[in-house]
Amino acid sequence: MKNVTKILTAVVLCAALFASDQRVSALGGNAALWPGDEANIPSFPGAINDHTLVQISGVGTDAVDPTERATILFDKDGTTWGFSYNNEGEDWFNVMWGNGDMGLSVSMLSSENGATGQTYEASGMRLGWGQTMGFGDVGVTYSSTEVNGVDNTSLGLNWRGDVGFWVFDSMTASYSMDSEDAGTGAAGEEDSTTLEATAFTHMDAGGADVLFAMGVKNYSEDDGGVDDGYMHLNSTVAVEANMTDWATFRIGATYAYQLSGENDWTGPGADQAGNGWNLATGLGFNWGGFSADYTIAQDFFNDPVSQITGYDGGTLTSHGVTLTYSF
Repeated sequence: MKNVTKILTAVVLCAALFASDQRVSALGGNAALWPGDEANIPSFPGAINDHTLVQISGVGTDAVDPTERATILFDKDGTTWGFSYNNEGEDWFNVMWGNGDMGLSVSMLSSENGATGQTYEASGMRLGWGQTMGFGDVGVTYSSTEVNGVDNTSLGLNWRGDVGFWVFDSMTASYSMDSEDAGTGAAGEEDSTTLEATAFTHMDAGGADVLFAMGVKNYSEDDGGVDDGYMHLNSTVAVEANMTDWATFRIGATYAYQLSGENDWTGPGADQAGNGWNLATGLGFNWGGFSADYTIAQDFFNDPVSQITGYDGGTLTSHGVTLTYSF
């Protein structure tokens, strides 16, 4: 039950604010490695100033799937304003502001079922601030919520800047602290801390952008007095290649190797049952200011002719489509 609450809260606190992850998820899943993408806004709110757009994400998903979102960012007399809405039914206020130098996001969570015999109640807020400084991009996030008597608090610090290290020219680092208290004593308390640093570089390959990244993630958790944690060496290899002047192919591979862990496992993945490997592919289409981003199911490549002609009953993507109009 705690894990379900934690997952739902994470969705409310992160995804509902701003999500354009179809491109990023096909390229390794870490938006910080792609500085120009609007998916950076949750971690680096200063990026609010870099975009003016209308974006609809989750297109094509089932109506009850909480992934459909609409976001608008626009400039009004030199000030950037943004508003975001989603189909989760929890947020009542999502607003973003940028003055050209720094960015701020404020969101409020409020939901209650007052019918007889019903006890559901959710409330809270989340804040984000970011700015580009001389030493790099900085982002600070904070959230405090209560969902059915379970208190959740999180704090995140993010940085990204230029470095000259080995084969890398950039680096990003983050620190996050999360706390959950169900009010049932030590068994209902869960605290975790994550510290991560990743060095990366982009290489121009003519009609393609090649990414190589390598970093370390240290995670520690105290779940009701039970310690759980690990240290991973993470690597990402991704390519975004132009097929035409309006179509782009994307592929990203990630690999996680556990250097140490409370479960005494050393090797690929989080335990012996895993291999630490993930592969994703996607397509992007751009017609002037309008773009469409897809995450492509790997089954497509096994029999593309049947997929294209409609003889295969599978779907082209297992995710929703992101539609964006930039202006």
